[in-house]
Amino acid sequence: MQQTEEAASCCSQIASSAAGCLSRLQSLISSASQYIMCSRSLRFITGQNQQHPYMCFVVKLVTWLLLWAWFISGGFGAVFLILSLICFVWVNTGTRPRQPGELSAYSVFNRNCERIDGTFTAEQFEDQLRHGSLM
Repeated sequence: MQQTEEAASCCSQIASSAAGCLSRLQSLISSASQYIMCSRSLRFITGQNQQHPYMCFVVKLVTWLLLWAWFISGGFGAVFLILSLICFVWVNTGTRPRQPGELSAYSVFNRNCERIDGTFTAEQFEDQLRHGSLM
């Protein structure tokens, strides 16, 4: 009988301490969220973060490495690597509209089929074959 009373009092103490911890955690989270809302907004875009220009890159790289390690431990490291490379190519594909006066890499889309500087043409290739590369 005495053991059951001790067990019941121990359980009630554990429950009350857990409730106290949860209430402290809730107040901590609410104060942290208020602090974040009141503080200046974080800018992780590299172009906007002038004080630490590589901060965005470092945060993204560390996050990606941690995710990759987690997927490797789960046995899906190669799948994550391939999918993240596909996402990298997709995100970095320039799909923005061209600015006025900006030339396209494809000469057929430019006015008068004008080529951009550094374009290697079939005529240049043929001249190099016939007359050498110094031509």
